[in-house]
Amino acid sequence: MQVPQKREYFGLKKDGERTAEEEERLKANLQRMRATTTQFGKQHPEVSFLQVSFLTRASAMEVCFGDPEEDEPNIAASILRSILKLNLDARVLTSQNIVLAGGSCMVPGFKLRVLQEMKYLIEHYAEFKELETIKERLQIPDNQFPPNCMAWVGASLVASLNTEIERFMTSAEEFTKNGERLPDRFGEAYLFATRSEPYLNPDFEYKNQYAKQALYSSMSPYSARSYQEKKMSITQQIDKQMQFNIKTPTSSNLGSQFNLKSP
Repeated sequence: MQVPQKREYFGLKKDGERTAEEEERLKANLQRMRATTTQFGKQHPEVSFLQVSFLTRASAMEVCFGDPEEDEPNIAASILRSILKLNLDARVLTSQNIVLAGGSCMVPGFKLRVLQEMKYLIEHYAEFKELETIKERLQIPDNQFPPNCMAWVGASLVASLNTEIERFMTSAEEFTKNGERLPDRFGEAYLFATRSEPYLNPDFEYKNQYAKQALYSSMSPYSARSYQEKKMSITQQIDKQMQFNIKTPTSSNLGSQFNLKSP
């Protein structure tokens, strides 16, 4: 692999952005890296053993961090462009839960480099200046699954949802029609308002509250559902929960329900 001579840099600063001292230190370091070979080797049909320099090995991932202004591929820029497409209310939470998937993400130091690149792009590129407020919130949390298995794990989890899988899927036509955005199905629709209506769906917030309670709350009667209840759709669960809350319990059955005893 040959490193392009016109732009030979590591880290975040390009040629012309370094001080004279930094430039000299970089040149000396590059020279040492060229002259030193690693212990890493590979068998090859034409040669018995192929050795590479430190520079060749260290620069292999530079192809992932090109200059966005020159239409070169850059993983950090792709992540930031995706965040820009989100609603303002969703950007902070999303920026704190970035997930890297794929075998290339297992290269040592890759996660740190992606974070550094994102912060650099926000500081120096006008395209991403809008994200200045979330720059210090960017996080790539550790995951219990290795990056090269993440895509498979995600697909496996979605496939295990059975009848609920449609809620997590979208077609290519729908994605393109919505301006390359995923449809909102999980709790932000009520944030949008028109001049004539406070909500797109006046009942959305109320129903969404009970949907979350039915699915996630440990105090919900659905935390230990029967087999028949597990087969119920989300709408049926919400309706049942609403009927359950409409009934006003008397003092006698309230005590028996929560196993309360008089002192």
